[in-house]
Amino acid sequence: MSAVERLANSQANIDRIQAVEACFGSSGKMLQKAGRVLIGEGILTKMCRKKLKPRQFYLFNDCIVYGSIIIPRKKLTRQRLIPLAHMFLRPIADTESAAMKHGWYILSKGKSFQVFTATEQEKREWMAHICKCVSDQTGREQVMVTEDPKDTAAVWIPDDKATTCMCCRKVKFNPVIRKHHCRRCGMVVCSGCSRNRALLADIDEKPVRICDLCHRVTSAAASQEGAATNASSTGATPAAAVAAAVDASEDKSTEVAQELAAQTLESPPSPVSRSPAEPVTPDEPMTPDALSSSDEDEDEDDILGDLSKVSREMMIPGNRTSVFFFADNKRESA
Repeated sequence: MSAVERLANSQANIDRIQAVEACFGSSGKMLQKAGRVLIGEGILTKMCRKKLKPRQFYLFNDCIVYGSIIIPRKKLTRQRLIPLAHMFLRPIADTESAAMKHGWYILSKGKSFQVFTATEQEKREWMAHICKCVSDQTGREQVMVTEDPKDTAAVWIPDDKATTCMCCRKVKFNPVIRKHHCRRCGMVVCSGCSRNRALLADIDEKPVRICDLCHRVTSAAASQEGAATNASSTGATPAAAVAAAVDASEDKSTEVAQELAAQTLESPPSPVSRSPAEPVTPDEPMTPDALSSSDEDEDEDDILGDLSKVSREMMIPGNRTSVFFFADNKRESA
């Protein structure tokens, strides 16, 4: 029996989890659960849709929980919980920017994103502990990957990487024409190219915004699945063959989306301006009911969090913020 398993019901572990629950207050979910152990915690810099922002992260033996910082280690909001059962990690090469060093991708079915630590040692420790927890939970040895698994959520392309819509490649963004993200492929698109909604069960319980490219693919997949059902009932076409066609269609759509994104990032196209006679229609307002939880997580202003002392301190390279409670609960991530 490992140290983690032995201490699952210890008072120290119970107190730690209760302290995390207290930070989120009534806005968060109850985290106490039989067998759940808090492995470590720290402030990581997360790439959000507009910029890098500090987030408080907690690693449990079965999930990762993070939230926006209002008062460091005392008050948090916008709790997100990501199970480890289908999580993968992909390292990120350091850039010249001090704020974008020591990073990696967290890839899961519900959400995928980039995070960065203050030091290389801190990065290695986080990745090693996560790998160990995933392996213990699933028995899966392959946690580190070099390419994103196709059944994980797309990583959102940051707003500042796109000046024009990645779908139509015609609409130029400005203060009136705002940017949106397709929840299926992660591309930055205009309102006109993302009016459709689809139910992506792993991402949100409500229908979420998708681009026209992904809408065509999901609609075609739904039609093919319907045809497979009818064909299997009559014996006309093997259901497995139709299912393979659906998978191929989805793979092709992902490939096209990635190519479009890469082309836009490497050499943005010349925007096609609207003629003077063509009116510019402002984006439709998003009502609270229409705004999904995934919208809220990325569109928040985070005024308190951005102005807090911890936000400024996290921009100082080498300023470690993480602590792990079980030194033996990790394996080499490289």
